[in-house]
Amino acid sequence: WLGHTLGKNSESGDNILKRKRRSCIWVKKSRLAAPGRRAVSGLPADALRKGCFSGRERLATMGQLSVIDPKKGLFSKIECRRYDILVPFVCLKTGRRCKSYMPSIPERNLVILARDLHREEADLFQEYSLCYRKSMTFHPVPCIFLSENNLCLIYNHPLRPDVCRLYPFSFGGADETCPGYQEHRRLFELLIGRESPCRIYDSSFCPTLDLRHIPDQDWSEILEIFQKGNPQTELKKRFIEWNH
Repeated sequence: WLGHTLGKNSESGDNILKRKRRSCIWVKKSRLAAPGRRAVSGLPADALRKGCFSGRERLATMGQLSVIDPKKGLFSKIECRRYDILVPFVCLKTGRRCKSYMPSIPERNLVILARDLHREEADLFQEYSLCYRKSMTFHPVPCIFLSENNLCLIYNHPLRPDVCRLYPFSFGGADETCPGYQEHRRLFELLIGRESPCRIYDSSFCPTLDLRHIPDQDWSEILEIFQKGNPQTELKKRFIEWNH
């Protein structure tokens, strides 16, 4: 039928059918999504990102899609087949990691930190040099910016090192004895046991900040599994706020 309806200079019916078959194969492969990319509602990730098919707008209108705000806190992201789960990380302020680690800080940043903390540059430089050298040995000392109350003196400072800002997802990994990390991992493993297959990302590397909301019919079961891990109050509050 296609061969009869097309003109002599038009594409043949056989070629059109072959092209359609290739297109179908491409769509099926796109649903698998390569590492670092994903497909939503059967559409390629790139198509949604660029607004093709109006897929992203349609999901947003339906209340099924939002955007993660990294400024709200650190997280692990579980990308399931139909939705995403965010597992917050909340520091318990025990100082466990900070008492045995001194990050590398450029000299120019130390000058600014000394000024903002109302410290003498020479004193801060000397204290930092001694602490950093010890951190390279088997006899580390607490970070010079850790207060007596186990609080970071430069926590909200723009020059706070990335390795600290992204802990426990920064390079080098987490301290296995850190209570905050232990809690996060316990809850994460409980949730991941329910979801298979899935992709895992965190604050240090998350290719897309799109967040597909958990459907109401799944939320009760997911929350019940989460609560089995006995999360502390602040973590539970964030989990509910971010996911539902």
